[in-house]
Parts: sequence; structure tokens; C-alpha cells
Amino acid sequence: MLKKLIAMQKRIMDTAKAEKRELNEGEQREFNLLQSLIDNIRSEENNGQGNAEPTENQGEQPTEPEGARQFDTGYSANDAAQITSLCRSFNVDATEYLQKGMSLDSVRAAIIDELMNRQKPVSSHMQVTDDEGDKFRRAATDGILLRYGVSVQNPSEGSNIYNGVTIREIAIECLEREHGGQDFRHMNIEDIYSHCYREFYNPTSAFPSILDDVVKKSYVAGLQKQKTQFDKWVGVGSLPNFKKTTNHEYLMSLGGELEQVKENGELPAYTPVDVPMPERQLKTYGRQFTMTREAFINDDIGLLTTMPQRYAALSANTQNKLVYQILTQNKKIYDGKALFSAERGNTLQKGTKPTIESIERMIYLLGMQKDEAGDQLMLMPDLFIVPLGMGTDLRTILYSPTIHTPENTQAVNPYLGMNFTVVEDTTLNAQVKAGNPVPWFMGVKGETIQIDYLNGQKEATIRRSEQAGKLGFVWDVYHDFGITVKHPQTIIRNPGVVIDMSE
Repeated sequence: MLKKLIAMQKRIMDTAKAEKRELNEGEQREFNLLQSLIDNIRSEENNGQGNAEPTENQGEQPTEPEGARQFDTGYSANDAAQITSLCRSFNVDATEYLQKGMSLDSVRAAIIDELMNRQKPVSSHMQVTDDEGDKFRRAATDGILLRYGVSVQNPSEGSNIYNGVTIREIAIECLEREHGGQDFRHMNIEDIYSHCYREFYNPTSAFPSILDDVVKKSYVAGLQKQKTQFDKWVGVGSLPNFKKTTNHEYLMSLGGELEQVKENGELPAYTPVDVPMPERQLKTYGRQFTMTREAFINDDIGLLTTMPQRYAALSANTQNKLVYQILTQNKKIYDGKALFSAERGNTLQKGTKPTIESIERMIYLLGMQKDEAGDQLMLMPDLFIVPLGMGTDLRTILYSPTIHTPENTQAVNPYLGMNFTVVEDTTLNAQVKAGNPVPWFMGVKGETIQIDYLNGQKEATIRRSEQAGKLGFVWDVYHDFGITVKHPQTIIRNPGVVIDMSE
């Protein structure tokens, strides 16, 4: 029996060591109870008394427990008292044991077996059902979100109770639920913070779990508010790791044309054209944010909703900025040449505002683009990307029923009804130095630039920081993505004009 008890203690210690933490309140309580059993057994063995009844010189016998006399099992008052006390220590009903007339050793063995069963891992095939802890965590999470104006679809039952509750009260309820009803309400806010800080790195603790859910749901709500435009026209892909890779699917055409095969003739082989390939590679972008000790004590729980939304904006704006920098900075791409050049034939030499003439010229340049093998791609545009201040002119041209001809007569608008996506983005204005022309573009949606995400995950990852040492609760926010120019033939640049909206 001693070996079983010691093994159970070791299992508790090993679990805590594996998770690099100290024993929590529940584990410490169970460890101490096991130690009491061990000490009791060793004491009996040393005295050689077993379960013998105490003699007169052993002192006054314990009071017989209430209800023990109703069982005619031959118990001494001392045995019944010890069984009842032992069961009470482990929150077990002694009635069944007393009715069966079980000895103290048998009762102790039954309790040990029960404790061992509690330590067994739950089978992965067992159905997990909602318990009161899950309901509480959901209600508290939604209550905090509603308190700070974050939209929640179908708020959890009871969330209205926590709409307006302070962080101290939520922390106290979490601690009391996890520590067997222990009273934490007498503690000051500093002591409560200390308890919660120790629990922050425990993956099963309720308080950090609630904070995590608030942070993640606030981040998603922040993404939904973003007005970035890049995702309306870039292609989207997925990569499984951070290795640099090339992809033959990026190359357009390169097949020339099919050759006629004579009767009983052989199919001619195709010799691939050796050309540079776009290189795809992921990078990681991220930051940390902290709910400080001061914010906790000041009940500034609103940080948990405002900061994630700001980081959602940072993530979206970072991607937006990097995509448009490719267009405005016109750096060399995978083939060692600038994205836009006269050599590629994908830029107008003189910038203009959107006009019928400039649009026709850009459509012509797009239609004349060829693949690396010299074959015509026969592209047709379905996209315009313009800076703020040019959208009205462009939409007037595209959607007016009639247009003015060079002869200043009215004619049916040939573009009316065509399926163009017009993206008007202030990022173009922001990336061009004041007083310089702002370019605009015509292209084929989803073909010019691709953004890849690690395993297709478009949202940033948010997790509790694994590095302790800061006074506060810390979260890491990081996003893995890479941006690649796919087909420079699918976009035409108009160098644009200076935009001056001042009166």
C-alpha cells in the first residue's frame, strides 16, 4: 500500500515538473493528504499496533462519530472514528464502508484506488460535455466583450451578469472555482494579481483562458473593421514551411501551339523554355502586447479589447503597405528587371488622369503582352487600381451611359456593363512624396501579385507569451506570410499626375 501512495505522489510531482511549474492548490492538497496516509501507515508499522484497540494508558478514546452506532458491525469507537475522519478528509461518504463493516485498511485501500482512478488520463474516445466551468468562461468572455462594445453574435447564457463586472471580481470567481471554494474576497487586489499571475502559465486555468478568448475575439472583430483593399485584387496561396520555393504554375502559357500530327505520326515533344521563376518565401511579422500589473489593478480590462483590434489593424495594414510598395517602388523582381519598364511594354511613358484615350492605350498594351516564349497571351483587363482622388473620374468613364468622342459628339459607352473591379486606395497617395505624380494601374485580378500564408492561415496567431519576467500578462502576436510578383505581363502602369485637391 505504501508503494501505491508514494507512486501517486511521484505522479503528481512528475506532472508539475513536465509542465515546468509548481504544484497548484488542488495538487498540493492531494499530495498532503497522501502524505498523511503514508505517515499514518508508517506510524502503525513502527508501533506494531495495526488496528488494535487503544488501551487505557493510551489516553482518552475519540468520540464515536455521529451515526456510527446504527451499524452493528463490531467496530470499536476508535475504528469508526478513524474511518469517518479518513473519508471526510477525501470528501468521501463513509456510510457505505461502515455498513459493509470494512476494516480501516480496506477503506484506506478503496480510497487509494479511487485516487488512482482520478489520476488516469481521460480516454480520447470519451464524449466531452459542457460543464459549469465552460459555461462560466464563455459567459465571462462575452460579458467583457459586450461591456466594451465588441459585437458578439448569440451571446452566451449569463453573459449579461458579467457585463460591467470588474476584472477583480472575475479573477476572484475563477480562483474560488479552482480552489475548492477557498475565500479570496478578503484579499487585496495586489494579492489577487499575484495569484492570477502564477496561474497565467497554467494552460488549464480559467482566468487566463478567459483573457485569451477576449483577446482572440477582439482581434477577429478588429479585422472585420479594416478597410484595406489589397485582398480585392491579389492572388492568395499557401506554403507549408519557410523554405524558398519556385513554382512552374506561375509561368503563363510557354506552350506555344499544338502541332499537326500526320496519320500514324508521333506526337512531337515539347521542350520547356528555360526562364527565371518567381520565388516564394514566407516571412514572420509580429509584436507583443501586455496587460500590465498597473492596468490589472486599475481595472483597465478594456485593453484586452482595444489592443487586439489595433494589432488586427497593424497586420492588415502591413500586408496592404507591402503589396502597394511593389507597385510604387518599381524594384527589380525575380528576373532581375524592374516590374514596370519600356522593355516590358507595361507602362505608359507619359502620365495622365483616367481618360478614354489613356484607358484604350493601356488596354492595347495589356493585349500585346507575350509570355517568355514569345507567344501572345491575349489578356483582357478586369481591374483598375487608382489613388484617392481619381476614382470619380474613372467611374464616370466606366459607368456613364454615353461618352464624348474626339469629335465632341455623344456615343454609347463601350465600357458600360463590363465587369471591372475598381479599387481606390489611399495607400498609393501615402507612398508617393507630396508634389509628385501618383500612378494608377490596369490589370487582371489575381494574377499580378500573390500573397502566401503559412498553411493557408490568413489571421495572425495570438498566444500567451512563454517568457515570464514581465509585470503583467503578455501575448505574442505574429503572422507568417510572403508576397511575390507572379506575372508582370498582367498589369499596366499609368505614371499618373499630381493630385491636388486643395481649393
